[in-house]
Amino acid sequence: MQNLSTQDSIKTKQLLPDRFWIIEQNGVRIGTIQRHDDNNFIVTGTDSTIAQLTQKEVEDQFDIFKKTEVIEKTIDTKKEVYGYPTKHTPYNVVLDVKHKIPLYAKSENSNNMYAAGYYIVHFPKGWVKGFCPKLVTLASNEFQGPFKSVMEQRQAFSNVNKG
Repeated sequence: MQNLSTQDSIKTKQLLPDRFWIIEQNGVRIGTIQRHDDNNFIVTGTDSTIAQLTQKEVEDQFDIFKKTEVIEKTIDTKKEVYGYPTKHTPYNVVLDVKHKIPLYAKSENSNNMYAAGYYIVHFPKGWVKGFCPKLVTLASNEFQGPFKSVMEQRQAFSNVNKG
């Protein structure tokens, strides 16, 4: 991976609060940063390089924590269900114990349920990665998940496509 600390034109864009960022250089995506745990991050370049950095190393090379603080102050609601991320503000949260799927609706009056987290779903033409799919999609197709991170989802996706 190129030495990012010397690049003045490197910018980060947060996609998931305090979890996932896109790295851009002159407006072009060159990699991602993903929080692995409290002190460790996985930095993946578009050139397929992967680096594991500590929080201190990430702070020294990127400005992600300053942006995170500002965003967290403006977000009132938690987009998470039973520890799994959601793309919508969750309402009517429920846990499907039999299938171990955290479910939520997009509004108080909605009957459409969504599954929190990352999934891989097997459609007739092959496996597809998904984030917060509708429950009806999971009910009518084979799937794996939920996963709490994109990295877990990628690993499962890679495993099903090997065979």
